[in-house]
Amino acid sequence: MHFWNVNKLIDLLRENKVTESGFKNYYIASSILIFFSYLALTLTPESSATEAWASFILQVGLLISWINAIFKANGGEHGRDFLKRFIALYLPVTIQSLVIFIAIAVVIEALLPMLTVNMDEAALKQFTTIKDLSFEVIISCYIYWRIFKAIKRINQPQQS
Repeated sequence: MHFWNVNKLIDLLRENKVTESGFKNYYIASSILIFFSYLALTLTPESSATEAWASFILQVGLLISWINAIFKANGGEHGRDFLKRFIALYLPVTIQSLVIFIAIAVVIEALLPMLTVNMDEAALKQFTTIKDLSFEVIISCYIYWRIFKAIKRINQPQQS
C-alpha cells in the first residue's frame, strides 16, 4: 500500500498491479480516515444547525459534481475500476492534503487574532463561520481535484 506516493500508486493502477486484497486494504484505511474525521467533528465545539446544514449542502454539491467529473475522467461508462481507483487514490491524496491544510490552518489561526482584534462578538462569529465553511470547501475541492488529475494520468498512455 502507498500512503504517500501518489505517483507510484498511479503507475500501479495504470498497470493493473493493485490486487483485490490491496483494494480492500485501501478501502479499510480510507474508511478509518473518514471515521477519524467524524471523531474530529464530534470533538469540536457545537455549531449551529444553520452552519451544519450549510456545510452539508455544500459538501453534497461538491461530492456530486466532482464524482461525476472524476467518473468522466475515468472514461465514463467505458472506464475501468472507477470505484477501486477512487478509493485507492483517496487515501494518499487525503493524507497529503491534510498535512498541507493543517499547516495552513495553524498559520491562519496564528494570524487571526491580529486580523480580528477590532471585531465585536457577532462580527467575529460570522467571520469564523464563513472562514470555516470556506476552508472546508477549499480542502474538499483540492482533494477531489487531486484525485481527478490522478485518474486522468492513469488513463493517459505511459510515457517512456
